[in-house]
Amino acid sequence: MEGNKHLTYFKVENFKCFDTFEMDDIGQFNLIVGDNNVGKTSVLEALLFEEDVSAINGNYQQIIRDRNNFNGDPYFIFEITQFIFNIKSKSNQVNYEIAFGKNEKQTFVLAQKAIKELSPEERGIFESNIFLKGAREQGKVISEDSLTLVWRINNKLIKVIGNSEVGARTLRFPNGKGYFPIIRSSDFYNNDLASFFSFLSSGNKLMKDNLKEDISLLIKDVEEISLSNSIIPNQIIVVLSLQNIPNQIPLSSQGEGGVKFMRILLEMQIFKNERLMIDEIDNGIHYSRMKDFWKAVLISAKRNNVQLFMTTHSQECLKYFKEALEELQQEFPNDNYTDKARHFLLKKNKIGNVIAKKFSFEQFQFALDNGNEIRD
Repeated sequence: MEGNKHLTYFKVENFKCFDTFEMDDIGQFNLIVGDNNVGKTSVLEALLFEEDVSAINGNYQQIIRDRNNFNGDPYFIFEITQFIFNIKSKSNQVNYEIAFGKNEKQTFVLAQKAIKELSPEERGIFESNIFLKGAREQGKVISEDSLTLVWRINNKLIKVIGNSEVGARTLRFPNGKGYFPIIRSSDFYNNDLASFFSFLSSGNKLMKDNLKEDISLLIKDVEEISLSNSIIPNQIIVVLSLQNIPNQIPLSSQGEGGVKFMRILLEMQIFKNERLMIDEIDNGIHYSRMKDFWKAVLISAKRNNVQLFMTTHSQECLKYFKEALEELQQEFPNDNYTDKARHFLLKKNKIGNVIAKKFSFEQFQFALDNGNEIRD
């Protein structure tokens, strides 16, 4: 059963490289392909949409930090609208149209305005903002030129925030690293993975048992996943205990593929019944393990009811995606793996807009089996 946070329709206007971009009949497992610079990563970033504007702000704050390798004050705030608005457009707002599951479509508008440009209704909501009140209580002077984010849902004014308000899903760790539902192509083993594992597993035996069961789909004979500071001096790392091996081994010894799989599994624990975006999902995965990797990812996503949006450039990745789905459908015929799969090909039309051509699994399967090119 799909969760109510699974998208079935998504449209965004005036976002980054898109004048307008639309995806319809979205499945649970969505693989996105297309030429370089057509906007695959921008689609994943657009899908960082949240129903709360503070959470959207937080998600894009984290994207900007990561893209610029910003390691300074974790509470330093960037101007996100310079990042998300289409630079060719003169519009100061992003429009979303979204449907969750079988629900009706809803419209969301994110607009940027200086305080002095706010309408009386917008200013009234802004003045009641607890973040603004807190800033003034601390003696901070708020300039009338300061920018705000105005949030409307179905044409109704909902919220007006300042640039300093971020959602609860970000800035949770002491090092300023937050968690949010996107895994970039370069996300392999970093120190944050140990913090991430500790944060999720502390006192949560069920989560650790589920994680062990999931990771065993790809890394065989795992008895325990834990943290250790005895292998690398003065550094806590994620380690595995394997059957018939007396000593714990670092997770990083399993290669980039094993590390990436662990990161995916940890994110799935957070975003149960929601969605997770993975850029260049095959990055770091050897072709000989690709089908097992795909099967493990899809089984874990099904178990946690996570909706996946993934990009790739690789024909091998497409081939093993198809084969993994075929085998899972045979092994678990009641789980409808193939019915939940979609392939989206991004292409620019004659006037330069990016369109998403959707393939059902049967169409995708037919194209691959007949040697048709469906990557660009």
